[in-house]
Amino acid sequence: MNDRTFRPIALSNPFRRWFAPPRRDIDRLSPQPGDRVTDLGAGVGYYAEEVLARIGASGHLTLVDINGPNLARFARRHGPDPRLGVLVGSAAAVPQIPSESQHRVLLANVLCDVVDKTGVLDETWRILRPGGTVFASFHWNDSPSPSRPLRMTAEKWTALKARHSWEEVGQGHGRGIHWHILRKAS
Repeated sequence: MNDRTFRPIALSNPFRRWFAPPRRDIDRLSPQPGDRVTDLGAGVGYYAEEVLARIGASGHLTLVDINGPNLARFARRHGPDPRLGVLVGSAAAVPQIPSESQHRVLLANVLCDVVDKTGVLDETWRILRPGGTVFASFHWNDSPSPSRPLRMTAEKWTALKARHSWEEVGQGHGRGIHWHILRKAS
């Protein structure tokens, strides 16, 4: 099995839903009815159904991922939905999303998979409304590791947060994953 076939299957594996239920992270993001939410690095849409259930008929969810086939897989599974937008592209540059238009941004396990972490967090800041909320989770290394260069470290995370006036309103960790809830200053 090569990486192209393994990744989508692993990301949508039912065991993953038991081991790491989407509702737990979405509870932390706390989308409300009518919210505009963007999932940067959405993959196969793992969190999408849970977000759509919470934003109601008047909300909107935009899924962004560099891997078009992953997004297409979710779109086929879910079907047409006027509350859903799908954009193929980099999480570090999403010009289709207007500045300060989103209530919430989901960065679930994307910062540990991209080289341009600064670009992703800068783009998150750009599209998020003042007072808006971000849920960010990522694989963690206590110190830099040549075998895992993309993993987040305390030094990297501190530097990323310092670029903008983020208010950290929650954090935690488990099973090698750290999560943070950030709020954009009003």
